[in-house]
Amino acid sequence: MLVAGTGCDPGGDDDDTTATADDDDDVTGGDWAAVTAGSHHSCGLSLDGDLRCWGSDAQAQTDAPPGSFSQVVAGNFHSCVLDGDGFPTCWGRCDEGQCETPDEPFVAIAAGKGHSCGLRADGSVACWGDPAEGQTVPPDGVGFVEIGLGETHSCGRTAAGEIHCWGAGELGQFDVPAGSFDRLSVGVYHSCGLTTEGSALCWGRADDGQTDAPAEPFAQITAGGGHSCALRGDGTAACWGMVTHAEYPPPPDVFLAIEAGGHHTCALTGDGVLRCWGWIGHGQCDSP
Repeated sequence: MLVAGTGCDPGGDDDDTTATADDDDDVTGGDWAAVTAGSHHSCGLSLDGDLRCWGSDAQAQTDAPPGSFSQVVAGNFHSCVLDGDGFPTCWGRCDEGQCETPDEPFVAIAAGKGHSCGLRADGSVACWGDPAEGQTVPPDGVGFVEIGLGETHSCGRTAAGEIHCWGAGELGQFDVPAGSFDRLSVGVYHSCGLTTEGSALCWGRADDGQTDAPAEPFAQITAGGGHSCALRGDGTAACWGMVTHAEYPPPPDVFLAIEAGGHHTCALTGDGVLRCWGWIGHGQCDSP
C-alpha cells in the first residue's frame, strides 16, 4: 500500500472563498491502491496502476497522463508520477520548472509548490524547479530512504532515523525534535515524524495547532496545510490543527493509509475504499 504525499498550500491563486466544508464524507468504490492530496486537488492509483485525478484543474493539475504507474504525488498545483521503471512525469503548473523532470529512474518522488524531487536507489536526491530558498539543493553526502517537500523547504529521512531539512526555515521548518524517526511527512510549513517508539512529533509553523500531536502511539502520520493526521495501530485516525473546513474529526473507519492535503484529507480502507473529508470547494473530495 502506497500513499505518497507532499506539502500543499491551503491558499492559492484559484482560491474559492465561498467554499464550505462537507457535512458528509465522500465514499468511493473499492478499487483504490494509493491516494495523494494536494492543495485543491487529489489523485489516486487504481489496483491495476491506472491514474485518476479530481478537484481543481485551474493549472491542469488533474489532467493525468495515460499509462500505468507505481507512485503518484500531488503538490501545490502540480502532480508527479513514477512509471513502472521509475521514470518521472509531472504536469500542472510548471512555470517554475517543477515539471522539467530528469531522464533517469527514481525509487520515490515528491512534489512541493514550485519544486519537485526524486529519490535515487543509492539514497541521493535530485531536485528541480524553483531554487530561490535553497529547497532544490539537498545536503551533500547524505543518503535518504524517504523525502518530502513543503512550499519552500524539503526534508529527508536517513536509514539511521535522522531527519535533515533544507530550503526556507524561518518558521521553524528545520527545528527537528530529538529522536530517531521511522516515518516522515512534510506539509506546507510544518512537518511531522514518527519516532521508532511510535510517538508523533511535529515542528515548524504551529499557529493553527498543527504541531500539537496527541501523546499516543501511531503507525502512520501525514502533514497537510494547517492540520495533521495519523493512524493508530488499529487503523483508526486522529487529526489535529485547523478545523475551519471540517478537517477533523475523521470518520470512524479503519484505514490502511492516510494523506492530508491543504484543507482536506483522504484515506484508504483495507478493502480499497477511498474516503475524503474536509473542504469540498474545488471538488477535491469528489473522487471518480
